[in-house]
Amino acid sequence: MGISRARLFKQKHTGAKIHIHRKKRKYELGRPPAMTKLTPGEFRVHNVRCRGGRIKRRALRLDGGIFSWGSETIARKTRILDVVYNSTNNELVRTKTLVKGCIVSIDCTPFRNWYYKHYGVTLCKRPVHKLKGRKGAHGKKVVKKSTGGSSKASSTAKPKKVVKAKKPKASSEKKEEAKEEKKGKKEKKEKKEKKAEKKTEKKTSEKDSAKKGADKKGSGKKSSGKKGSAKKRHRHALDSVKHRPANTSRTGKLKKPSKKSDSKQKPSNEKKVRKYSKGSKPHKPIPNRRARAWKTRGKSRVLDRALRNAFRAGGGRLLARIASSPGQVGRADGYILEGKELEFYQRKLDKKRKK
Repeated sequence: MGISRARLFKQKHTGAKIHIHRKKRKYELGRPPAMTKLTPGEFRVHNVRCRGGRIKRRALRLDGGIFSWGSETIARKTRILDVVYNSTNNELVRTKTLVKGCIVSIDCTPFRNWYYKHYGVTLCKRPVHKLKGRKGAHGKKVVKKSTGGSSKASSTAKPKKVVKAKKPKASSEKKEEAKEEKKGKKEKKEKKEKKAEKKTEKKTSEKDSAKKGADKKGSGKKSSGKKGSAKKRHRHALDSVKHRPANTSRTGKLKKPSKKSDSKQKPSNEKKVRKYSKGSKPHKPIPNRRARAWKTRGKSRVLDRALRNAFRAGGGRLLARIASSPGQVGRADGYILEGKELEFYQRKLDKKRKK
């Protein structure tokens, strides 16, 4: 006896049993549910042969899917982080079972990155609210706090002085220990200084010896013959080129400064002015073409309030609904919740938390 989806094995709308007058048929065949589990970093799908040679992809383990953003008409592949709500059974939420129609929390990074590239606006950033209040004596802002008493009493009340607790006096033993520690530190410093002095002395002595050796080689015995004199002339010419100043020619006359070199040189104090976006870091300049595109797109930009709050307060999570059936397609695809649908499910989740 296999699983059958036939009407014969169900009840009438009144509750009465249906008289079974025939056997089961192949086209009424049913199979056990897939019960696809959300397991991070795992992907397991089995192929099932169906009637007529068709194949169904039965997902047993999934960790992500492709989700669409309806108002912006884009779709991105993201990770599924958690199963949050299921209207049929809470047991499916506890066991993290992925079913068609269940509400899921997904990672918002691909959508946030696309939004910044397209509009130049960084989502998931909370606005910094400035404190409103009068300025104090040191120029710091003072925020008024509500008190139980009257307003006159609060205005006349003087600020209380904060008295710092006195440290207990150290005993004679502790003082001696502190003195010994100081002496040890001084001795270590002196040793380090002596080592550094010795190193510098060695370096200077090595340099002096190298210079003396070079001088001795230069003032060596003169080689007799034409070959020695030619070598000497060649060496002399090289030394003159090496030690010649940069602004002089071979003859020794001063060179005139070229116009090209002056035009290329710029003062080091001048800073290049670059345009940066609000959210981006200062070392990444934004090209003018992209800035113009952002400006034109920003005029028609509309972001739902509930979705904006979800981007900010969700901690990198968005609520989405699974539209595909993972047990038949082998994928958990869906769409991001927006507008009234998002508000409805947020209310449901708030009620669940309060219980």
